[in-house]
Amino acid sequence: MGSALWREIGPGVHQEIWGENLRRNYEHLCKNPALLTWHGEHAKASMLEKLEFRKLNTVFFRCRLWKAVLDGLARVADFQGPNGIIKLGYDWRACLLESSERLMYSLGSSIKANLSEFPTPEEAKLTFVTHSMGGLLASVGIGQGILVCPLRVHP
Repeated sequence: MGSALWREIGPGVHQEIWGENLRRNYEHLCKNPALLTWHGEHAKASMLEKLEFRKLNTVFFRCRLWKAVLDGLARVADFQGPNGIIKLGYDWRACLLESSERLMYSLGSSIKANLSEFPTPEEAKLTFVTHSMGGLLASVGIGQGILVCPLRVHP
């Protein structure tokens, strides 16, 4: 459950499915156990960077999940610049094959959006830093040839 999930229920209005407040997540889940059930509709997703246990305005617990890793990578020359670090989320309730395709497509689109010139295949390289299901999604996407290289993405 490494991604925050939400769905749009109106213009500029969203319903949180899973977020950074653990207390609220479990309160919603206790009231509506079907909340996390997959119904064939992808939720919007973002990388879940911190977790909190919060009641009203009081934070009892806070954990910045990826801060040390992201800060360390940001100090390395290879990870600086517009495509240095790309943070992506995914709907972890969905099918592994479909999720890996969506993740790889998002990755390729993000890379393409920031390229002023195309690197040669020898210059193009990616480093995936993942955890758990994120690693499975990256492996499946690469194995299926969905992301051939940062220049060609198959939707």
